[in-house]
Amino acid sequence: MLLVLMKLILVRHGETEENKNLILIGGECQGTLSEKGKQQAKEMALKLKDVRIDVICSSDLARVVDTASEIRIPTRTRLSMR
Repeated sequence: MLLVLMKLILVRHGETEENKNLILIGGECQGTLSEKGKQQAKEMALKLKDVRIDVICSSDLARVVDTASEIRIPTRTRLSMR
């Protein structure tokens, strides 16, 4: 029997303009990353740059894709949108 270990890393999208302005969004609302949210995504990307990541799975919501795309750059990882 072959045992395969998998590490799952969960990352929430960065701050959105809507979060910043205290507008509640969720679900299918796209949301736009604020400057702080873009910086948060870049910081997470730097933290994960030396971690072996096989695939990044992301929803197709803009705030999530923007965060995942930022992480994808230094990790050179394929981005799969669901």
